[in-house]
Amino acid sequence: MTRQVLLDALKASTTALEDAHTVLAQHHESLDGARSLRGLGQDQAINWLEKVHHLALGGTTCASRWAEQEPAGREQLWERARHLSRELRQYQGAAQLYQVCIAKFGEDAYSSHYCAYNLDRARGDLEQIRRGYAVAAAGDPENPWWQQRWIRFLIAHGTLADARAAWQHAIRSIDPDGTRLRSSPWLALNLHYWVARRWLAVGRLDDAREVLSEVPERWLAEEAELRELLQVLTAQEQALALGESVYPASTPVEARWSHPRSLRSVRSGRQLIAWAPGRVVEALPTAVTVVVAPTPDEAQQLTFDAETWRHMAGELAEDADGFFELGSYDGGEQVVRPVPDDGEGARLDLEEDELIARVTAWSP
Repeated sequence: MTRQVLLDALKASTTALEDAHTVLAQHHESLDGARSLRGLGQDQAINWLEKVHHLALGGTTCASRWAEQEPAGREQLWERARHLSRELRQYQGAAQLYQVCIAKFGEDAYSSHYCAYNLDRARGDLEQIRRGYAVAAAGDPENPWWQQRWIRFLIAHGTLADARAAWQHAIRSIDPDGTRLRSSPWLALNLHYWVARRWLAVGRLDDAREVLSEVPERWLAEEAELRELLQVLTAQEQALALGESVYPASTPVEARWSHPRSLRSVRSGRQLIAWAPGRVVEALPTAVTVVVAPTPDEAQQLTFDAETWRHMAGELAEDADGFFELGSYDGGEQVVRPVPDDGEGARLDLEEDELIARVTAWSP
């Protein structure tokens, strides 16, 4: 662990690190002269172990030499598999090494889980993936990572009932009385966040809300990942309730419907008496169709002719676009002003596996 921390601190490129490992592998190889740990004296054994370590992390020239060595334990296979997966993105090759590990040393939760994970990334056989995740979750039920990936798999490829049951089982196994969740945000970030995110990715807002509802308000407010995910969820719930989105994703949930951002409170001596956020649905040379929502629970579609829109917004009807605020002033004047979008905020940038989960979940 200390060695990896030092390497991370160097911020060296993968190529530079592989070159260094190759040189060190050659050095230790000249001192051990063996392909197996068996029968070696202390000095030779140390050099053999160092050689295997550096071969596992070396460049392409080390791959065949590493494969010639007889693994002395699971950790040596894991180290090479992690390098293939994390650094080289060779997920199929990594999965094969975890399969070798299971065949040689017996089934264990770590090997089963990461065999499934790498097969998942390689778009491998779903039954093999299912079995690997299930074995890991059952073999080490208190591990949040094993559990959350098993649940996320079930959300995408199993039944909703199975996924919900697995979630309840995970909570009973990991934190039955809620002590860990209350004492630190770690569990929420490593379990609840990922499960809620997967539910959200496949459009199951109620399930995502149920998972996040278990997280203490303190962590939802203090932890950026949880706070942003909650904002995405709340924004999507609002859009679902209204049937439309009337705010840019960048508008914080707590700021919505609290006060206008673009309309002045007084215009030509007249007070603003009512306002509503809205969005342009269709813009034609002759008319503009919009949706406006005076409250989070009420939306309506309106159509303005070109002249009315030009008078309210100061632009041609065909140029209308995006989000806006519609204000009404004393005397009956109506004004439309665009709402800025800074491009950041309540968006869920789906990862590749989440996109696939969404497609799978929505397939007939």
